[in-house]
Amino acid sequence: MTKVSNLLAMISFLFLVLLSSAAGSQMSEKTQLRDSFFGDFTKAKVEMKMGKSTLQVWKPHIKYSNTLPPLMKEIMLHGVEKLQVEYDEIWKIWESGLDRTTLYWKDNKVQACTLENFYLGNPATGKKLSTPSYKVDNIYDRKSILSKLSGK
Repeated sequence: MTKVSNLLAMISFLFLVLLSSAAGSQMSEKTQLRDSFFGDFTKAKVEMKMGKSTLQVWKPHIKYSNTLPPLMKEIMLHGVEKLQVEYDEIWKIWESGLDRTTLYWKDNKVQACTLENFYLGNPATGKKLSTPSYKVDNIYDRKSILSKLSGK
């Protein structure tokens, strides 16, 4: 009887181990993005609001990036240039006081991520902006975000 009990205990243990590893691989997108390549969102400002927006990389950033050597250009213009996004939740973080990262969510699924920098001037012309402000440098769509999370 002890051999049967030990066998059942071992089978139960293995089942629990497999179940817990499967649950870990099925982590929610929100859990995966709390602290990831895109930033530390553990203390993000969260806004629960529905909306639709057209995200677009700032044209002077594109123009300036196109003047750089190919490898630099690829880094500067990583992601998509324009994206239509619907959302019901927004997470924002500020890094080093001047960079802002925003995640857009719909039905608990990430839709997009924008990386913004605070600009005093136009990088393409060197002229000062009338009002210094945040401008979008990079946009990641859902597919790109999930690819980064999976390490592909």
